[in-house]
Amino acid sequence: MDALLSGAVVVMKRAVHSSASPASSLRSLRFDNRALRCLPVEPGDGQDDDAVRSRQVPGACFSPVRPTPVENPKVVALSQPGLALLGVQLGEDEEEEAARYFSGNRLLPGSRPAAHCYCGHQFGNFAGQLGDGAAMYLGEVLNPAGERWEIQLKGAGLTPFSREADGRKVLRSSIREFLCSESMYHLGIPTTRAASCVTSDSTVIRDVFYDGNPKKERCTVVLRIAPTFLRFGSFEIFKPVDEMTGRQGPSVGRDDIRIQMLDYAIGTFYPDIQEKYAGNITERNAEFFREKQLSILLMLAQSNPQLFALFGSKANIKKELENIEQYEKLQESSTEDLLNNNRDQWKTWLQKYSARLQKEQEHSEDDEIFRAERVKVMNSNNPAHILRNYIAQNAIEAAENGDFTEVKRVLKILENPYETQEVEEIPELAEEEHLEACASTVSMPTNISRLPYSSKPPLWATELCVT
Repeated sequence: MDALLSGAVVVMKRAVHSSASPASSLRSLRFDNRALRCLPVEPGDGQDDDAVRSRQVPGACFSPVRPTPVENPKVVALSQPGLALLGVQLGEDEEEEAARYFSGNRLLPGSRPAAHCYCGHQFGNFAGQLGDGAAMYLGEVLNPAGERWEIQLKGAGLTPFSREADGRKVLRSSIREFLCSESMYHLGIPTTRAASCVTSDSTVIRDVFYDGNPKKERCTVVLRIAPTFLRFGSFEIFKPVDEMTGRQGPSVGRDDIRIQMLDYAIGTFYPDIQEKYAGNITERNAEFFREKQLSILLMLAQSNPQLFALFGSKANIKKELENIEQYEKLQESSTEDLLNNNRDQWKTWLQKYSARLQKEQEHSEDDEIFRAERVKVMNSNNPAHILRNYIAQNAIEAAENGDFTEVKRVLKILENPYETQEVEEIPELAEEEHLEACASTVSMPTNISRLPYSSKPPLWATELCVT
């Protein structure tokens, strides 16, 4: 388990810290689509109508597809640190070309669009086949440093896994995902990356609040980057009939594909394990899984290394049982008891903390330098700027009215979250302009924010409804 988890964490850290020297243009990206070479792909080129027919996909990990073009694609924002992972740096004069490629209107040379088949759980129950209903694998790019990055379009149109949906994403949700991904990265949290957000004049109908009042919204596409988008659900395509839901994976009984997937995942992302268990393929996998449990990448930050460490540990299980007993005692305590206990614990902690600071200061020759160093350490661990809902909403409202500058401004601030930055206050709209803007947005704030980005949320932010 330790070896497998360490491999997963290494890959995640690479996603957080890695970048290549930006130089090449989009057309010169070097594709090496290893996943499509190593894993079974449905026949076809994805260009006929049947390619996107909603269906079960047995015996394959990918289905060839083609992005559905949009009208008049335009760049909302580009993440230069995200693009640098691919070895690319784009200027404003290249945004028109970027919009065509990153909307799916034009394919990058060497890319092979495909939708990934996987299963999963919804509302706690096994849901059977899910798959990439709105996302498309474009391929794997080798950057100048030799690093491999999988790129994916989200919101590029129909796939066999779209079911009753249209495979599209809209501007408001795409801006949130784009900004959230990059914000997490710059905070040092392992995550997938978002390199671009491209909107268009094409529209889809969405019932934003599910209240029977649908409206047209702009089709928008996000370019996502990760070492891989393989997940636990990728291996659940082999799951037999679930006792609760009666559903099963589309490739039940296909142990040949299961072995292919294991060899691909281990060989690509855990080469040290593959070397250790080199030899007969079946014996290697059997020996490996007798000793290890599967952990696929933790790429979406849905799993926790500390949680995995609990498995099989009697000491930890005993500790957890003791915690449960303490929780039961807390439930029996009155509010007054809890407040008194909290007050006593805080008082004790503050006394210890004060004594610690005094002791540390005694070893410092200069009080001002000591205080400045403490402030520096605290600031390096406590971000000055985080993506609050009201900040994202201001950017979304401006973008929905054709102004992308606020999205770009917020992105630049989030790229240096631990630094206090001098930024312009958000201008106040005239009463009539504000009412008109609110009428066309997905929220109903009572007053547009003019606060700095590091301020506490305004009162109107409590009225936001994010869907």
